Amino acid sequence: MPSESEWIDGLIREVDQAFSQRSEHDPKWQDIADVMAPQFADFTTQRTPGQRRDFKIIDAHGIEAGGRFARSLSGLLTPEGYRWLGLRVADPKIGEIGSVKSYLEMTERTLLDCFHSPSSAFYQMSEEFYLQIGYFGNSPVFIGEHEGKPYFQSVFLGECAMDTDERGQSIADYRRWKPTAWQLFSMFGTERLPKEVLDALKNKPGQQFPCCHIVRRRKKTDPPSLAGHPIISIYLIEKPRMLLRKPGGFFEDPMLFPRWRRAQNSQYGYGCGENALGDVKMLQKVARDTARGIHKSVDPNVIVAGDGTVQPRVNMNPGGFWYADWPMQGGPRIQQVPFSGNVSHGVAYEEKLYSKIDKHFHLDAFELPPIVTPDGAKNHMSATEFAGRQRQQLQFAGPMLARLRAEFLFPLVRRSYMILLRSKILPPPPPELQRTRVIPEYISPLAIALGSHDADTIMNFYASLGLISQFDPRVVAKVNPARTVDALADAHHVPRSILNTQDEYDALVAGEAAQQQAAMEAEQLQVQSDANEKNARALSLARSA
Repeated sequence: MPSESEWIDGLIREVDQAFSQRSEHDPKWQDIADVMAPQFADFTTQRTPGQRRDFKIIDAHGIEAGGRFARSLSGLLTPEGYRWLGLRVADPKIGEIGSVKSYLEMTERTLLDCFHSPSSAFYQMSEEFYLQIGYFGNSPVFIGEHEGKPYFQSVFLGECAMDTDERGQSIADYRRWKPTAWQLFSMFGTERLPKEVLDALKNKPGQQFPCCHIVRRRKKTDPPSLAGHPIISIYLIEKPRMLLRKPGGFFEDPMLFPRWRRAQNSQYGYGCGENALGDVKMLQKVARDTARGIHKSVDPNVIVAGDGTVQPRVNMNPGGFWYADWPMQGGPRIQQVPFSGNVSHGVAYEEKLYSKIDKHFHLDAFELPPIVTPDGAKNHMSATEFAGRQRQQLQFAGPMLARLRAEFLFPLVRRSYMILLRSKILPPPPPELQRTRVIPEYISPLAIALGSHDADTIMNFYASLGLISQFDPRVVAKVNPARTVDALADAHHVPRSILNTQDEYDALVAGEAAQQQAAMEAEQLQVQSDANEKNARALSLARSA
């Protein structure tokens, strides 16, 4: 086994290699940030906090499109104040057991309360997460633990690198950042801080120190003390090279590195911002030239006769003077230059670029057409047409979000559930659940739209069956109404608590059958009693006669 210093040197080499492989993406991400996301423009150009970053932005439509994209994803996947998460089991029969159903419903409520809690910072994180995933196609997220509950932190992509296995799945995440001395003290205390940090804490607490956080799968060369965890976590400071905390481990990955899309020849993803970069850059040039043309039409150039001391020269800026030899004798010696450009061409081209940028960010799939279009026309549609178009658009958006569900939502729920389970905020699952697998399902507006196709198919079938039953009523016996209710409930993601279990349903059906049988027997007894009474009367009349 290597010594601690040799092990730390090897970790630093891992970090250097990961960031070296990522460096080819930095110029591209810097270009995207410069014209669409200036708050993230620190990939190759380091700026101080608060410094102006929008020097290359004239038209902010790229910023607006990215914000609308992020808000759309948040509303489709994790809408605030909405019950967007549910749990089910792989074996439907086990899911019908009362104790299992109660446990799953309690777990759902606890998880959603955790996500909605301000202390978890989930929705603060999600805003930054969706912005980065839209612009750059990559968005690291750290899921930590505080007082037995998860908390969520979106990490700047410029501070992170990753490594993947042969399937393209993340197996190692590296963060290199520069916290201040005060931040290091608040994170790690004074026990393991080096002398340089302690001195800065007294004299200059805002001084920064380069640090690394490594989260990866355990290797054979790692210390034996980490053998019980498949994922290890190491915090270290680079100058001097030493550990800031005793290395720890996890049973699930606390660092997520979701990607929007991924090319087969790259381990990093690419986002909508990369596709829109050319059009956004063109928009800045067109907006600058159009604004310049409008300015010149309002403040045209002026020709001024030279007095012999000024060399002839031309200033093409709006309101600029053109000094020239004046050929005319007498008359005015100053004249405005008429503006002959057509500003409307620039405005029309800007509108075209707006539309293209919106499509790069898939806003045509995420958003319905506006009620009033930019040219003042109105989109008239009935409520049925509106609902149908909305469902269709959400169904188009579903396949695009498949990777986010796999790389973000599923590990997010699993990590949060395990934290709550280990801290005993959630009780252990009932024994029946140990024989099957719990599967998270998402009941956000997108999930409901994707499931509504099955519901529409069922209802259309019943409509057709009603027509057929007019010719042959016996065909109705081919349908099982109870299973139909279960299928519709699954398609609409109805809470299972409002449905009876199979045992409860069977008991109700048996009770109704018993009541009907008792009613029939009572009716038969009444009929028999009435008949006996009539017979007795008839016999009595016959005897009296």
